[in-house]
Amino acid sequence: MTEIILKKVSDIKVIEKLYPRSKLNTKLIEQYAETVDSLPPIEINQNNILIDGAHRLSAYKQEKLEEISCTITNTSTDQELLLLAIERNAIGKYQLTNEDKKRHATTLCGEISEEEITKRLAISERTYRLWTATKRKQLDENRNSKVIDLWMQCYTQEQIAEEVIGDITKRTTITTIIDKYVKNGIYANSDIPKDFTPQLYNIWNFVKNNNETKHFGNIPVEIIENLLYYYTKPFDIVFDPFGGGGITIDACKKWYRRYYVSDISPVEIALQKGMRVHDITTGLPEDLPRPNFVFLDPPYWLQGKGQYTEMSSDLSNMSLDDFYKTFTILFGMLYKKIADNGYMAFIIQNTQWLNTNKKQEPHSHKLWNIASANGFEFESIVHVPYSSQQYNAQQVDYAKEHKIFLELNRELVIFKKK
Repeated sequence: MTEIILKKVSDIKVIEKLYPRSKLNTKLIEQYAETVDSLPPIEINQNNILIDGAHRLSAYKQEKLEEISCTITNTSTDQELLLLAIERNAIGKYQLTNEDKKRHATTLCGEISEEEITKRLAISERTYRLWTATKRKQLDENRNSKVIDLWMQCYTQEQIAEEVIGDITKRTTITTIIDKYVKNGIYANSDIPKDFTPQLYNIWNFVKNNNETKHFGNIPVEIIENLLYYYTKPFDIVFDPFGGGGITIDACKKWYRRYYVSDISPVEIALQKGMRVHDITTGLPEDLPRPNFVFLDPPYWLQGKGQYTEMSSDLSNMSLDDFYKTFTILFGMLYKKIADNGYMAFIIQNTQWLNTNKKQEPHSHKLWNIASANGFEFESIVHVPYSSQQYNAQQVDYAKEHKIFLELNRELVIFKKK
C-alpha cells in the first residue's frame, strides 16, 4: 500500500523542464479548489519535485492551505522523473494536450526508444513518426555526419558503430552510410578545391604562414595541399606521426583524404581537430590502417630542444646518433606498412646554428640514404626556402665575419614504395 504523507505546500517544487504541461487549466484549478478536501494526493519524488498533480497543487495554493497530501516515488535521474510525469499525465480525463505530447515526443526522440515514447505518451506509432519527422531527419543527418567524420579519421567501422550507435554489431548501418557518402559526396564534382593552384616547379616559396593554429615548427598548409594533389586521390589514407598544430588534418578535410594524424604531445586545438596521442619512437600505432601516403615533418635535431616536450624520446632532445637510429627503425616499419605504390615524404632543414662551429648537418642527405637502404625508391625533391628574416642582425654579422653560408632551405624529398 502506498504511504501518504503531509508536506508543506511551500516545499513542493515544480521544475518547468521536468513537468510535462506547458500551461494549466484555470477552470480546472477553480473546480478543484471547491472540492479540495476530496482530492487525491499529489505525487512527488524524494526531493519534493512534483511528478503529478499540478492542478491539485494550484488549488491548494488558491485556498491558501499550508499542507498537502503526497505520495513519494523515488527517481534517480531527471529523465526518469520526466518520463513518469509524462506517463501520469498522458491518459485520463485531463490528459496532456496534443501540443504538449508533440513537444515531448520531439524532445525525447533520439534519447529513448520509439516504443518507450509511444507508450509513455499514449500515442500511435504513426502519430509519433508524423510529429518527429523533422527531428528524426536532423538526427539522421547528425549521425551520418559523425560517422563520416570518424571514418575520415580512420576509425574502424566496429569502433564507429560502438561510438555513434552504441552497438558494435551495427556495422552494416555504418557501411551503408559510408558507401552512400563515397558515391554521392559533394567532392564528386571536383576533387580539387577551387581556390587551389598547383606548384609547377620544384621550388615552393610560400612566404607567409597563414595557419590557424600556432605551433612551434608549423609549415604552410600549401605544402601539404600540393603533396595531396600530386601523390594522393580522394579517400586515400594519409599518415602523419608529427602532427604538430594539425595542418595535415586541415588539408585532408578540405581535400577529402582520410587521415591518421598523431603527435607525441598534441596541443589542445589539435586534439579537438581529431589528432591522436602517440609517440612514434615506440613503434607504429597498432590501429593504423595501411596508408597510401606518409608525411614526416619531424622536429629538427637540437633546433627545437625543449620546445615540444622535455621527453627523452622527443627527436629534438636526442643525440644525433639516436636521431638517425630512430629514423632507420621508422623507415623500416613504414616500408612494410605503406600500401604498394604508396608514397612517403619528409621535409627537413639541415641544422646549423646550434651545431659546433655552425657546421651544417646534412639531415636530408642522410635521411635520403636511410630511406633508400630500407627499400624506398626516390621520386622527387622540392626546395622549400625560408624567408631570410629568420636570421637576426647578429647572426648575419657572425656569418659575414666567419665567411659561412646561412642555411635558408628546407628539402622536401618524396619516395615511392615499389
